[in-house]
Amino acid sequence: MPGVMCQMQQPGRVNYFGIEASSSVTWAQWEPGREYTKNIVLKNMQPKMMKIKYKNPSSRYFTTLYPQPIALGAGNSFVLPITFRPLEETIYEDQVEFISTEGCFTVPMKAVLPKFNVQVTDSVNFCLCAVDDEVQTRIEVCNRSNMSTNYQVECAEPFAVLSCGGFLEPLASVMLPVAFRPKIASVFNEDLVISFGTDFCQKKVVRLCGIGKYPHLSVSSRSCSSNRCCGAMETDVRFGCVYVGRTTTMSVKIRNHSAVKAPFCIEHPLMGPTLVEQVFRCRQKTGVIPPCSSITIPFTFTPLTAGTCSFDYFCLRACGSPAKSIIRCIGSSEGPFITLSQCLINFNKVDSGNVVTRPFDLINRSETEATFQFQIDCAESVFKMNFLTGTLPPKSSKTILVCFAPVHPISYHRRIPCIVHNQGVFFLDLLGTCHTADDKPAVLQSHHIHRYKIHAQRGLTLNPPERLNAWIAECQLVVDECGALALPSQLENEPKPVELLPIEEYINDGYHSDMALCHPHVSIDVHQLDFGCVTDLNCFEHQTVSLTNHTEGKVTVVWTGDSRNVFSVSPVTVDILPQRSCAFRVSFRPDGHNKYFGSELECFAFYKSMRDYRLTEDITHCVPWCITLLATANTFLPCSEHFIPRFSANPENMSFTVINANDSAYRTFLLTNSGSTPILFDFERESTGAYSLKPTRGLLQPCCNQIFVVKFKPAYENAVYRSTLRMGLNDSEKHRQDIMVYGKVELPDLCLDNAGMIYFKPTCIGMTSQRTYGIKNLSRAPVCFEWKLKNEDSRVISVEPSCGIIQPNEKQYHTWCFKPICDQKYVVKATLLTRCQLQLNNVVTCEQQRQVPFTVRIIGEASRGQIICKEPFVDCGCVLVCSVTNCCITLANDSNCNLNYKLHVTQTTCGPYANEDLCPEPLALELGQTRGMLAARTKSEVSVTIQPAKRITYQWDIYYTLICCDGDVEQSSECRHLCQFTVTGIYPTMSVVDARCQGSMSGLSKKQLWNLFNIDTLNVFLDGDPSASELTYNVPTKHSLSRKPPVFTRAILDFNFSSAPVASEPCCVQLLFENNGPSVCIWDFLYPTDQQLQLEYWAETGEYDNDELHQMKVLENRLFNIEPKKGCLQPGESCDVMFSYRHSVVGTDRLSVLLKLSYGREILLNFVGVTVSVDRAYIHFPSTRHTFSPVPIGETRGPVQVYEMYNGGAVPVKFEIDTFPLRALIQDNYGHSIFECLNPKGEIQPGQTASIEWKFSPLEAKTYSVEVDVRIECGETATITFIGVGFDKRHLGDTMPITDQSNYAEVPSIQRVAAPGQLCFLNQERISFGNMPLFTRGRRSVVMTNRSTEHSACFTWHVTNDKDAKYLSIVPVSGSLCPGESVLLKITLTAFGIPTFYDVDLVCEVKNLTEQNAYECELSRWENERCRQVVEFSVTEKDPCADLRTCEPEYVVRECAPSCERHKSIEPGETVAPDSREILRYKTLPPIAKKLSCDDQKLHEKLKRRFDEQFWPKPVPPKSFLLHLGLTARTHDLEEFQLHFPCDYDKFFIDQTLCDLRTMPSCNECCDDQTSCPQPVCCNQSEADMLSHLMSNILRSLVDDCQFHEACQEIACDPVPYFQQFCQERPCCVENVDCCNHTSHAPDSGFDANCNVDSEELEPAPVENCLPPDEQTFEIDGATVSVPLHSSQSAAGCNGFELNATFEEVQAQEPITETAEEKEFALIQKMKKMPEVCAEIESILENTLMNIVQEAFHGEFSITARPRLLALPPRPCPRQN
Repeated sequence: MPGVMCQMQQPGRVNYFGIEASSSVTWAQWEPGREYTKNIVLKNMQPKMMKIKYKNPSSRYFTTLYPQPIALGAGNSFVLPITFRPLEETIYEDQVEFISTEGCFTVPMKAVLPKFNVQVTDSVNFCLCAVDDEVQTRIEVCNRSNMSTNYQVECAEPFAVLSCGGFLEPLASVMLPVAFRPKIASVFNEDLVISFGTDFCQKKVVRLCGIGKYPHLSVSSRSCSSNRCCGAMETDVRFGCVYVGRTTTMSVKIRNHSAVKAPFCIEHPLMGPTLVEQVFRCRQKTGVIPPCSSITIPFTFTPLTAGTCSFDYFCLRACGSPAKSIIRCIGSSEGPFITLSQCLINFNKVDSGNVVTRPFDLINRSETEATFQFQIDCAESVFKMNFLTGTLPPKSSKTILVCFAPVHPISYHRRIPCIVHNQGVFFLDLLGTCHTADDKPAVLQSHHIHRYKIHAQRGLTLNPPERLNAWIAECQLVVDECGALALPSQLENEPKPVELLPIEEYINDGYHSDMALCHPHVSIDVHQLDFGCVTDLNCFEHQTVSLTNHTEGKVTVVWTGDSRNVFSVSPVTVDILPQRSCAFRVSFRPDGHNKYFGSELECFAFYKSMRDYRLTEDITHCVPWCITLLATANTFLPCSEHFIPRFSANPENMSFTVINANDSAYRTFLLTNSGSTPILFDFERESTGAYSLKPTRGLLQPCCNQIFVVKFKPAYENAVYRSTLRMGLNDSEKHRQDIMVYGKVELPDLCLDNAGMIYFKPTCIGMTSQRTYGIKNLSRAPVCFEWKLKNEDSRVISVEPSCGIIQPNEKQYHTWCFKPICDQKYVVKATLLTRCQLQLNNVVTCEQQRQVPFTVRIIGEASRGQIICKEPFVDCGCVLVCSVTNCCITLANDSNCNLNYKLHVTQTTCGPYANEDLCPEPLALELGQTRGMLAARTKSEVSVTIQPAKRITYQWDIYYTLICCDGDVEQSSECRHLCQFTVTGIYPTMSVVDARCQGSMSGLSKKQLWNLFNIDTLNVFLDGDPSASELTYNVPTKHSLSRKPPVFTRAILDFNFSSAPVASEPCCVQLLFENNGPSVCIWDFLYPTDQQLQLEYWAETGEYDNDELHQMKVLENRLFNIEPKKGCLQPGESCDVMFSYRHSVVGTDRLSVLLKLSYGREILLNFVGVTVSVDRAYIHFPSTRHTFSPVPIGETRGPVQVYEMYNGGAVPVKFEIDTFPLRALIQDNYGHSIFECLNPKGEIQPGQTASIEWKFSPLEAKTYSVEVDVRIECGETATITFIGVGFDKRHLGDTMPITDQSNYAEVPSIQRVAAPGQLCFLNQERISFGNMPLFTRGRRSVVMTNRSTEHSACFTWHVTNDKDAKYLSIVPVSGSLCPGESVLLKITLTAFGIPTFYDVDLVCEVKNLTEQNAYECELSRWENERCRQVVEFSVTEKDPCADLRTCEPEYVVRECAPSCERHKSIEPGETVAPDSREILRYKTLPPIAKKLSCDDQKLHEKLKRRFDEQFWPKPVPPKSFLLHLGLTARTHDLEEFQLHFPCDYDKFFIDQTLCDLRTMPSCNECCDDQTSCPQPVCCNQSEADMLSHLMSNILRSLVDDCQFHEACQEIACDPVPYFQQFCQERPCCVENVDCCNHTSHAPDSGFDANCNVDSEELEPAPVENCLPPDEQTFEIDGATVSVPLHSSQSAAGCNGFELNATFEEVQAQEPITETAEEKEFALIQKMKKMPEVCAEIESILENTLMNIVQEAFHGEFSITARPRLLALPPRPCPRQN
């Protein structure tokens, strides 16, 4: 399209060159043959008029107006109509072209056909859905066209469309339901195709997405425990013990762990036979659990039978999930427990007609209510109770009253049964005796009852008492130990009495049951009389009963009922002969119609001989028998309706436990009359004969209970007894109640898993594989089981438990163990022997049951296996102590069997601790799991946690042992090594590796600084382990509320900043800290305020003490400063810390600073600094104790040791050491000098150190100490304690070596921290000459380097002590170094004099030549200006000579000053105001200081600037930088050195010229030798007498000793020894020694040129003219000594060296007969041995080696290069002519 299109102004319109037009024209709904018109609107959007032309459409289907120019004003519009005339249904396209002055554009036109337009969403995501569940959604299908259409929908599973098709109206929409039903857990993506249009040719696709997921459910409860058995999660829900009839509910929580809703169902499969009572119930069987939520399902347990254990199983399944969860319900039942307070009540003797009452308690000891009933009719009995039936609440009791109202004079005894529902029966024995005036029978007692039972068991009660008495008299009966009668034969083989259950005694009476427990003494022919329906009240009904006497004696029967009762018996009293019967008539006399009648008639039978106590013996007293008769009747008229019974039965159905054939089981049945009318019940006889009931007939009064006892006695085995107990009520056929009863006699019925097959996976030989095998008891009785294996199979196969009991409906899982012993396949058969466990008479037994065997086949295979570790060695590096690091090891099992393993760890440690401290070291390595199972061909990772407890190296060896499933280690298995771990426990640590001092401490050596700051101790503390208290706060923390924070560490040391005068330069010490550990070290220097918690002002209490005030002063004035105060050092990294102390306040300042290493040590640093006033004499003593080096006892010449004292003041200090304690110590040690001070007096210049020489000579092997006062002139006296240790070399041996003590202080010899402004550096700052013999020289070389790249430097060496200048020489002493240049320095130590410890500090003064040259130029300009100002002046004052009286000025007026002003000069130390016009002639007193305000300070600074601009101060020379070089050595006597260092003796050259110097006495010694004479020793008279007595005894003994005389004669006759020829005469003493030239140099203050060490100082002095030619002079200690040449020049005497003759003596001793060559050769040999020649040769060799080293140092050749060998060509052989 031509033209340029502008941006759109409105929707559907476009701006073309300022013309707004329609973007296009479209006809959508049209029909052929018709006409349609639309407009194109043009609008001028520009501010000027536009002219437009247009062209007609090219096709004939679109027409418009005839083309004509269009003039459009600004903002005007023009409408161009377009007419469309279609002829057929097709698409028409054309355009209208517009032409303007700025360009042309077109408007397209188009006629489109109508089409279907159905719109749907692109995709639908169903997200997650549970398998077999359904998720539905709706998809909107919209018809956006004007055409209606049909549609069809298709999709693939698991998606489904509920509507497959339909019809869409134009512009209408429908909601299409779509469901997602996944069958498996997977991701599903399917297309939903919607077909529409003509012939459904158009399609729309919707992408359906969904994820099928298995839901995961878990079961939990407070009372449940879960375990996995056979792939299913089995959860036990234990209800505990529940009372019969109660319902207990336990809730089980089912949690849905998945993200989908989970439909579930709880199934209750038929786990056992149908006869099993369903005591467990689930109230909710189905439901839906929302995602990630839970619901609670209640389970109930209602036991129906007491004393049983119930099991039941429920299966929880989630819909679509293959997994299931088993819910096993376990519960036991318990019945009520009621007891009687007393089981026997004896009323004793009661007169006829009287009534006696006795109470007893019925106690319910259980937690449930109990229903009881006493089986007695009180209306017809002589015994009456106030309560016969009722319900007893839990844990309660009820008092029941029993009344005894006898009429007949006989003895009464009745066993009343008390029946408790769900418990059983127990009896209450009631005794009583009735007397009248005529009849008095024997009183019945309780022991008669006990004796009667024994007699009845022995069969004696069938005989009358009179017969038993006769037998006793005839001795046919004997009395046993219980007082009972017995036949003699019965006592020998009497069977054990059988104890009958009360319930058996109750029901087995021969009538209600076919079985009678004992033969009756008196029996009745019928037990129940039913008179039926009696309608005539005037006619009495009679029935007859018969009583039979089965005894051997006459029996009297007495009926106790009243004849006036409804039921009566006649005759009342009858005697029955032995083995005879008697008939009685029972009469029924009703008292009204429509009534029920029922009574229990009672009679007592007894031997007639018991009627009188006179006829009765106590031992043969027989208890009366009670016989009861139940009589019932009713008087309902034929037309009358019987009462409708209102009752309840509990239980409605009864199920008996499994028993054997011909055994009995009992249960109780409760019938409750809830109506207001009595109920007459009557049970029909059961048809199978297996069930019996008591009572079978009776009358139940309103609101009363009747408890029945049901007996089950099967007759056949493996049979089911299902029957109905039919109960008729109120003698009406309408009212009947059927009670279903079940019973079974069955054999054990077990269900074995996997059809009796057990398969074991491959198992490692010697190891154990376990397999659980399920056994389910399908029978209703507990089953006793026992596994049987062959003897050879029992070594391979075992089962646990091997025997036991399986409860009914219980499924047990037995654990089988397979332990192969060889590599083979095993097939074993095991037999399971089972018996039913039955409960008979409350005795559980299973021995009499028949065994039922079950066979199980076991198949297993053996294999070999081992475990390997992929990481056999793991080095965990370094770990912080008490921190935790984690790693893991990979265990691999490459075999085809599972391996159960157990890991063992052994720990070994090594470190700085003693072995006894490491013995109880706990294990610092913890395994994530120490035992486990590694499946075949798998790998497993075991996490390892390491937590070192100490700073030691740990090594752990991990072993594994293959174990059995039960955890017992096999005997054959061995511990095998698996892998090894190593780790080193560390603490964050750092150390001080270098130290530098500046400012006021610049004159101190590095060793002094090292000792002042106790850096060795600090490094020991930093290298130590922190205590537990130090780790209270691992990182710096503000933890204290006190102004003095508590100290948790014992590591305390001092940082002594020495002393300096007030206003001196600050003392700056640089310490280089280096992290010498492998971990990051974070350190902090904490001031006390950094550890103190900030409190509010109101919370601060108390006053400040002196220490707190001093601390505040130090902190506020910032006397001590640390920069930086904290930092972090990576391993191997170092940083320097600047410690500074400002000398601004006079006094001693202290500050406690805590050095805290995070997770490490705490060290308390006590900063100590002393500031001295200018005029105070002060010596700084860092400590009041000094310990000398140990010296062995027996040394003839003890070494000289040095004690240093530093003058920290501004004035010279004279000191004197009080030697009185030393003299006192001499007296205490037998006149032996232990401590000797060689120079007790002296003077120390400011800032200098004085060396006090001491000699320590121990007499004994012990520690000596002496306190010595050091008196300071015009100062304070200090007391120093000197300590010396003497030791015995013979005892200590090599444990106390003789050293030069150079290694005692760990002072670094290499400088690592650069001081500010330092140009030159030494390659080592401390050198050691070691141990040297006297008269030798030691040489060392040091390199000094100028590391600057811009500045040159000059250096000059100084000795701090003048005495050390005799022994030391440095070459060169001074020089200059260009930038980057180095110089090699030679230091020579000459050892002579006496043995001494040397610790010398050499100071090198280094100056910056660049600054020095600038200073000299500036000073020259200043001097010229000063001279000019002195010469040029104008006289303006009265005294013109005033300038001549002034000293040299320090300030001059600058040249820029105005010429009108006179020249000004300022005296040193004077202050001149800038506006002063007069010369200051006098020194005024200093003004009173006052604090200036801010304005005054600004004014003062302004005036000072003006003063500086006006006056020109004298240039100040640049400061020199001092380098310290420490030298250590120790000299020994030759003999001592040979003794202690025999191997090193050959390494030294003994210069005998030095020996000559030593043998020459000094002037003072010569004077002393000449003037000294032996002095008499003073002693008292007693001492003189003792001495004379001792000497006389000694001499007298020698005179009388014959052996002494003979020895003297033999010595005189001995020949002269051969070595006598080598001996020469001892030379005469040295004479002509000039003592007048001896001078001593006074010590200089400062480092002046007089202290410089000259290399020629120790050389022999030149020969003086005034001395004779046969003498030679030497300079010793500044004194010139002349020695004649003929004197000895070798060290003879004490050293034992041969004396060498001089040249003249050699010539004089030559024999005359020798030739000239021999003379010359002998002369040369003699000269070689001369000391002078040897010394010269050593000097030549020294210079030669020094030249070689210098050439190598300057790089002229490589001193370490390998030598090159040159191979010359072979020499040609000469030709032979």
